[in-house]
Amino acid sequence: VALPQLGVQVMWMFLGPNTTPYLVKLGAREEVATFNNSAGPIVGLFVGPLVGAWSDQSTSKWGRRRPVIVAGLISTVVAGLLYSGAEQIMGKGKGVYLAAVMQWVLDFTVNAMQTPFRALVSDLVAPKQQLPMQIFFAVVCAVGGFIAFSIMKIYDKTEDHMLELMGLVLLINVVCVGAALSVATEKQYVRTGDVNSSACGPLAGMLAGFKGMPKAFYLLLFISSMVWMGNTVWGTYGQIWFSQSVYPGDPDAEEGPSARSYVK
Repeated sequence: VALPQLGVQVMWMFLGPNTTPYLVKLGAREEVATFNNSAGPIVGLFVGPLVGAWSDQSTSKWGRRRPVIVAGLISTVVAGLLYSGAEQIMGKGKGVYLAAVMQWVLDFTVNAMQTPFRALVSDLVAPKQQLPMQIFFAVVCAVGGFIAFSIMKIYDKTEDHMLELMGLVLLINVVCVGAALSVATEKQYVRTGDVNSSACGPLAGMLAGFKGMPKAFYLLLFISSMVWMGNTVWGTYGQIWFSQSVYPGDPDAEEGPSARSYVK
């Protein structure tokens, strides 16, 4: 049931170091390509809570989580292929525009797909299994990171083979989601009490949940937000700085310590 998280982790770890070089290869300026990585945290700030609240209130006959996961998977496959095949679709020099837009769409679809994963596990497993399952989520994330790294080692320049590699990443996601949904059986959710069924109902329900909470809750919420913001900034810009400025060094430098410590 936790396997879909492995596929999503492969996707995130694959996109992380390759989005900027890929857009630069397509013709974007480095600062524009780097700034476009803000899609992830901005989209995730809204999509996760809203999709989660909507999923909690869903009365679909297929269950609360399954429709969201399947819709997210299908839209992720479409967005991923359009993103990685932008140059083939639009032509040389024009693919950067499609890829830049589809990066935002892809961040939206992946966030929507992964939001119900942990909730599905919480819905199905017994109380005694909750903690082991959450630990297993961390394990599959680690495995997903290793798989993503292995995929990026297939070619010397990943950005030159985005379509092939993205196809492999999407296939992993399809297999993982298919395996999980083949064993996860949901029952139709029946609402109890008065529920706001308007389009803004999920948003209103999410905001109402913040009322009357202990001070520790708000402190934890603030700390968690700051940690993720720091991780995003470090992971995006620090990674690019080390991989593009520090690691290559200066090929024209003289032999010795200065060549190893060179920074552009």
